[in-house]
Amino acid sequence: MIRGFRNCCDHLIEINLDNPKSLSDDLLWIDLIHPTIDEKKENRTLVKN
Repeated sequence: MIRGFRNCCDHLIEINLDNPKSLSDDLLWIDLIHPTIDEKKENRTLVKN
């Protein structure tokens, strides 16, 4: 296992290099659950308007 941080959030993820499909699913899930900083900025702008 390799532990690493995603730039978009502070959640620690575990990458199993023995199962690339698991890696892809985990990264996709994190992208869906934790929007990027740019998306958060857009959301704040929309709320203000």
